[in-house]
Amino acid sequence: MCIPSRNLFDPSRHVSNSARIEYGTTTLGIRHANFDIPWSKTTGTKGAKITITDIEDPTASVAALKHHKSANANVPHDAPMFAFETADGSWEPLTKMNWLERCNQIWISAGLEPLM
Repeated sequence: MCIPSRNLFDPSRHVSNSARIEYGTTTLGIRHANFDIPWSKTTGTKGAKITITDIEDPTASVAALKHHKSANANVPHDAPMFAFETADGSWEPLTKMNWLERCNQIWISAGLEPLM
């Protein structure tokens, strides 16, 4: 779901912000969300359906996805799905590098060792 860099986003291989997300709840009360990706390692260009589930937990995946979509509502539809708004009003894609940088900031401030 992360892309290598902003310049390497390819809508034929990476899920875009315009992807339709279907939210629901099972009869047992488990929340879920589904969306299609255009490409996967196992199916290639046939893509795949991604399903995430969670329980009543504010850090759970469905709640996190809803929060992400709400907090980044101004990211263009043709951007990657996991792009985020920046302080200057523009946007950046979630990449492995910026994700690790942010995690390391949090871990270091908590007295933990960073990942390289």
